[in-house]
Amino acid sequence: APAFAELTEPDNLLVSGDKLLASSGNAIYSVAAGATPTVVETFPSAVTALTLSPSGELTVGLESGKLLISGKEV
Repeated sequence: APAFAELTEPDNLLVSGDKLLASSGNAIYSVAAGATPTVVETFPSAVTALTLSPSGELTVGLESGKLLISGKEV
């Protein structure tokens, strides 16, 4: 399949509603065919995990060991 987007360090992928989210380094991007990836959120360290909670909240694991749910550390 042909590439439809470019990120410097593509890693975790997540489908959220009608969006494709991907982490690259310390940022999460919204990725769509034919469009430039846009930054959704950045963090102080690299993103190592990306998922949605059962209630649909964005959950992010960081290389620093922090876990964030909807931007709040748990």
